[in-house]
Amino acid sequence: MADVFSTIAAAIGVADIGARVSAKLYTFGVLVASTDETISSISKDVALTSTVLKELGQILAKDRPESPIVTKTAIMNIKETVQECDKAFEQIDSILLKRVPKLRLGKGDYGPKAAVILERFGWQAVEPKVRLLRSNIDRLKSSLLLMLNVLMLAWFISDRFDSSVSNM
Repeated sequence: MADVFSTIAAAIGVADIGARVSAKLYTFGVLVASTDETISSISKDVALTSTVLKELGQILAKDRPESPIVTKTAIMNIKETVQECDKAFEQIDSILLKRVPKLRLGKGDYGPKAAVILERFGWQAVEPKVRLLRSNIDRLKSSLLLMLNVLMLAWFISDRFDSSVSNM
């Protein structure tokens, strides 16, 4: 049971990290116009993945100890996927988003406009890595959605079974 609680906490914690990463991505996309729609769509993917993580944590929290729906194998798979999401969010943060403070403050001898221009060139250097991370997040999001749907279906079937047994 402790493993379930740690998985719930991890899922919700990583969802919060993802929400912060999504906000930073949006800020970066606004500041650096040359990023076109790539940053905006990555920000949306990260936000959606965070939402799915949060929903998954809430579904896990509803599991009953007396008749659990979620198996130990499912908990292990969810925990592993949550850890992969955390790694992907951290990689995006370290590769791309540490540039945002430089842009906002315009530090250095160049000033804010020059910092934005320099950052546009820097974006071209990291864009392939960011696209790879985006495909990884998309894969993780699909896995999480599948897990969420399976758990919701199991929850629905269990509730229907419990209500039909109690009506007999």
